[in-house]
Amino acid sequence: MRAAPLSRQRGMALIEVLAAMLITAFGLTAISLLLVATMQYGKMAQFQTTAQQLAAGYAELMRANPDGFGAGLYDKNASYAASANVLPVPTCADPAQCTAAELAAIDSAQWRNKLRANLPGGDAYVQHSGNAADIWVMWMEPGTQTGLDSLALGGATCPQAALPASGTSPRCYFLRVWL
Repeated sequence: MRAAPLSRQRGMALIEVLAAMLITAFGLTAISLLLVATMQYGKMAQFQTTAQQLAAGYAELMRANPDGFGAGLYDKNASYAASANVLPVPTCADPAQCTAAELAAIDSAQWRNKLRANLPGGDAYVQHSGNAADIWVMWMEPGTQTGLDSLALGGATCPQAALPASGTSPRCYFLRVWL
């Protein structure tokens, strides 16, 4: 019997296996980064939906109290302040007959508590002019990756007066309503 000739390609299979493992590792890394980005965009969409629902609910509260809206009692013109503290909800002096100011104070406190409970660092900036109201719901997105900071949700940016003097700017959802 004749012995098989020795091949000059010794070790080539090992190099091919290492190259295949390297390519597979890069592919799996790319897929895992894509999965992380997908989960983050899903969470961002959830926050935007929550902000939209809360802003629409506040608009309905304003529509239910036109005297309080006309007097500017629903406005919140302070800059963004992320806080998890629950605001005290005022009560009416005469529960049988609340004034427009008392209703507006109750509505505003309850709504801002909902913002804080449902959005991380939830806050708002509200102003009205005439029969229109501009509502900006603001929140901080946890774990935002570099490169996503400039993403403006809903095509709206926060009003300059609402931005904090220093630190990270919040995300904003803008809603304009006519009463």
